[in-house]
Order: sequence, then C-alpha cells, then structure tokens
Amino acid sequence: MDTVAVGCELLRVGMFFDGTGNSRDHVPVGGVTWHTNVDLLERIYLPDQGKIEAINGQSRKVSYSSIYMRGIGVRANSDGDDFLGWYGLPREPRVISGGKLVHIPSAGIVALPTGTGLGWGAGPEGVESRVLESYVKLESYIRKVTGGIQPCDIWLDVFGFSRGAVAARDFANGVKDQEFSYGSTNIRTKFLGLFDKVSFMGSGGNTGNHEGVYLNTSGNVSEIIVHITAKDEIRRYFPLTLTMSGERIEMVGSHSDIGGGYLPNSPPSTFYFTDMAYPGVRKYFESRWGLSMQYVVSNDKIDVDGDFIIRGAPGDFESTSETIIQNTADHGLQFVSLRLMHDRAVSAGVPFRANIGDSIDGKSIGIDKDLDNYYRALCRNDINQAEILELEIRKRYAHISFNNETNRGVSPNLPEPDAVRKVASL
Repeated sequence: MDTVAVGCELLRVGMFFDGTGNSRDHVPVGGVTWHTNVDLLERIYLPDQGKIEAINGQSRKVSYSSIYMRGIGVRANSDGDDFLGWYGLPREPRVISGGKLVHIPSAGIVALPTGTGLGWGAGPEGVESRVLESYVKLESYIRKVTGGIQPCDIWLDVFGFSRGAVAARDFANGVKDQEFSYGSTNIRTKFLGLFDKVSFMGSGGNTGNHEGVYLNTSGNVSEIIVHITAKDEIRRYFPLTLTMSGERIEMVGSHSDIGGGYLPNSPPSTFYFTDMAYPGVRKYFESRWGLSMQYVVSNDKIDVDGDFIIRGAPGDFESTSETIIQNTADHGLQFVSLRLMHDRAVSAGVPFRANIGDSIDGKSIGIDKDLDNYYRALCRNDINQAEILELEIRKRYAHISFNNETNRGVSPNLPEPDAVRKVASL
C-alpha cells in the first residue's frame, strides 16, 4: 500500500442550505413547515471518518461529513416566528483562509428585522451572512477532523433550496474564487444540487447577482450541476434563475412542491382575482390545470372540480367580476424531486445511502403508483409520457402557492399579472 498516498487525506463534505423560512428546528413546533428535501438529504449523507479507499487508482484516507445550514431569514434556536424582533448590526462579511480573517468588506446594513432575511434575503439572517457562517463551520470541521494537519484535498457536495440555492451557488463561487481556502489544500465543488432557485434579493429584487452574492455557474463552479425547477410557480417575487450549465429537470408543482416544506395536511389555498387586475390568471388555470373558469356573476354559483372550489362574486362588468378559487393538495410531490436529486447525486459519487427507501429518520417519504409513474417518466427523460401524466398529477398534488393573505405584516404572495414567471440565466 502506498503509505504516502494514505497520508494524503481527502475530506468530502456535504453542505446543505435550507430554504427561506425553513429550518428543521421549526418542524417540531407544529403548524409552521414540514421537512424540506435539503433537510432530508442531509440526513442520508453517510458520515465516515478515516476509511481507506481507492481514489483514482491510489489508496487514500477519506473522511465524510455534512453540515446543515438553517434557511435564510431564520434565527438560530428560534420558535418559528421569525418575522418578529429587531436585530442589531450584522456581522461584517469576511473571507476565511486557514482560520484567519484576511478581508473585511463593509456590510452597509444596519438594524434590519428578521423579515429582511425572509423578504429581501439580506441582513444578519440573509444569504451573505449564511454563506459566511457556513465558511466558519466548514473551517471548524476541517480543523477538528485533521487535528490541524493540512489535508491534500477537500471535495464539496453543495445543495440548496429557494434562497438556500442562492446561498449554495454563492458558496460554490466563493470556493472557486478562493474566498474560502485552507492553506494549499486543493478544494473543489464536485456536485451542486439546486431545488427551484429563487434569487429575489434586496428591496428592489432581481434575478441576477446582488452586491456581495455571486451566482454564476459557468467557469467550472462545479463538476456537476443539477437544477430541479417548478413548472407552476408564478408568484411575482419568486423569479427563477437558471444555471448556464448542467442539467435542468422541470416538473409539475409550485416552489415548495419541488423543494418541500408543505405540511402533510396543509390548509386550502385561496386566491380571489379579477381579470382586470390579473389578465393571465384565468387562462393559466384553464390551460395549465384544465379547469373550467367561465365568468360567474352569482354569489350562489359554486363549481367543484376535484380538489378545487371555484366561486364568482358579481361585478359591474365581466372584467371586474371577482373569481375565487380554492384548492387542497395531497402531500407527496416533493418526494418525486427528492428521488430525482438523490439518483443524480448517487450516480455522481455523492455518498448518500444507495437506496433512498420509503422513510428517512422515521419520516415517511413514500410515493404512490401515480407519483411513481411520473417519477419514472422523468428518470427516463420521457418528456411525452411525463406530459401525459402532468394534468392529473398537478390537479391532485400541486399547491397553488399564491394568495391574497397578509401574513404577519409581510406582503401577500401575489402572482404575476400575466401568470408568467420571470426567468433569467447565470
């Protein structure tokens, strides 16, 4: 055995960035959110310390571990109500090299409430702060495992959902640009897995790079990139930023149908609208969901279509008559995207358990026959078969993510008036 190679240690670390407002600590609180796919995948990233493996024909000492980062806008050890309370000055952004602070740019943000992390992705619980926090945790893990001895290589598998996917992309860019380094250790991102990346950042929002946050996916940011996106997300403040390289899998569902977080028995979603204010929404429901949305001018008229209730309220004209639509959705669509990401990652060498099974840490992730057929069509890249199955999958399992409700002082989740999601690529 090559003792020199064995002494040249390889660390492989999974970095998992949860979505905006999501945290595994919130789930036991009840009535807030359920486990996201980022949370679930981190639980099956297999830890192993100091085993000897053949890597590229050499015997190497390899250690595996994972680091979970709570979602953007979520305080550590919070009770799930992260819109409340004001915070003081955020920690200044920092670049870490071998445990030393080597650069401290100005943050330029003072006394922001937690809601700025949830709404803008900024401040002490925002994207930039969360990535910097992840650097600190990663550096601490490296020192703990190696005892201060510099490893030869560090391989990173990075996953993120929503603005956590923004953090994941920023993290991977930071590694590429050596914002995070550990002496002369060779550090690279092997796999970048993204669930429906939403890049709305700052008070104005945008779909591209934000000051201090870099999202580019060209230029060898990661050896493999997989991005699973939502076909049915049309909220105004949920623009999608695609990757310039890698694989994109587009599937039925709204944002959290892809990344997870909906409660198994989530309450019905309700949206009321007029054609004058939202000229594209009626066509969206008719063409995408196969619903009959004729004008209704009676408060007594209620149309029931499966899990949907459609009701009209009278107006002076058809364009001002209000339509109210409500739907309930079965739980389980997130487990299709969970399986797709797991499959792609395992085939790329990510150390997840090989068989994802029907439960993770006692949490059921099983799918029924209909979802399994849809999953298998997507696995085969059989777009025609997937599209045949989409309508019934959408009507039974997909959530309507937009509504008119103001939640704890935060603006309602309204759709784009034309019902078309804004999309950019970086």
